[in-house]
Amino acid sequence: MNNQDNFFEFLENEISEKEPSYLIDILPKRSLYSGYFKVEDYFLTHSTLESIRIKHIEIFLKLMCYYECKIYLCKSTHFSSDDSLDNLESSFMKDINCLPVEEVVKLCSYALSNSKVILYLYFPSIHSLIVKNEDDYLILSIFGFQEKVDFDLLEQLSSSEGLFLRKMV
Repeated sequence: MNNQDNFFEFLENEISEKEPSYLIDILPKRSLYSGYFKVEDYFLTHSTLESIRIKHIEIFLKLMCYYECKIYLCKSTHFSSDDSLDNLESSFMKDINCLPVEEVVKLCSYALSNSKVILYLYFPSIHSLIVKNEDDYLILSIFGFQEKVDFDLLEQLSSSEGLFLRKMV
């Protein structure tokens, strides 16, 4: 069984029917206040979005210092044949620990800024996954990180970037 098969098996068995356990978010808890949407629009249309992308990438790079990591990019379900994505086939997986850091940053930046790409960062040794869904630019969905030591590390890294690791509600 190759790495891509392992990933798909993990995705099917562990993730497909489940909600993410946690989110990495710009806010420490969910907001139900109607004013949130004005602020969200600001973050999505202002240069602040680029700084959030950089924070996400910084977390990814720091996690690579602790765990083997594979990146999996795929076209979202909203992708039509009329759309074009530079050099992206329908999907691909790479062991990003073997890539130069600059290439990792480039791949992640591309995925984080593209509404037609779903980004999966898979950590096989701890059976965990970080997902950026197609149009969700402000949060990352977290699956796994069940061991306290792994969770604590993710929480510290999120906090160091001024972001919050919070329970999905």
